[in-house]
Amino acid sequence: MLWLLPACGAPKESSTESSSSSTTASADPRPPSDSASPSDSASSGDTSEPTDTADTAAPSDTAEPVDTGNPPSLHGEVLDPPLAPPEFELIDQHALPHTQDDLIGAPTVVWFFRDTASSCTNDACGYRDMQTAFDDLGVRIVGVGPTSVEDNAAWSTALDYRYQIWSDPTGLLAAAYDTESEFDEGNLRHAFVLDSTGHAILRYEGAVSVGADPSQVLTDCRRVFAVE
Repeated sequence: MLWLLPACGAPKESSTESSSSSTTASADPRPPSDSASPSDSASSGDTSEPTDTADTAAPSDTAEPVDTGNPPSLHGEVLDPPLAPPEFELIDQHALPHTQDDLIGAPTVVWFFRDTASSCTNDACGYRDMQTAFDDLGVRIVGVGPTSVEDNAAWSTALDYRYQIWSDPTGLLAAAYDTESEFDEGNLRHAFVLDSTGHAILRYEGAVSVGADPSQVLTDCRRVFAVE
């Protein structure tokens, strides 16, 4: 992946003014003024040193940007090396099984939720409302939580979620992606962007009460996966 920074150059100055002044000087019929020659200055005893302008020179504007180790303009934390998925089999809200092979073949956003309460619903509805934008990029969305298949089915139907919601009652994926909460059995509401090989390349920090922002995830997906 490449991130290119634009370069700009200063416009060239016109030479019209200098050529005009040169023409005026050559056409002036008056004799030149009587000025001291270099030898006259030396004999007059003037020992003043020439002004040193090195310290007052304008700073250069061509300095290279500082390398922070992260590509510019990404909201997520770059995972280096990328995180490979574990072996698993989880069931979605339609009672269909999924394994790690279902994370291969296209970019995927995997986001973790705690339950089907209102706080996690904010995250879920964010991805629902941006579904078309993710689809345009060829990016799939998968929600993962400890809730049952039945609860996920009712939640999905009530709020019209068109993406997959996987039930992870034993916390298999939560442990693999380190989203387990130290306070209870729920997940921290992290999100991950996976490339087409199933490896997580970006991580978004969430918490018990605050989820990773779906709009930031979408912005990064546009920068990483958009076709020029």
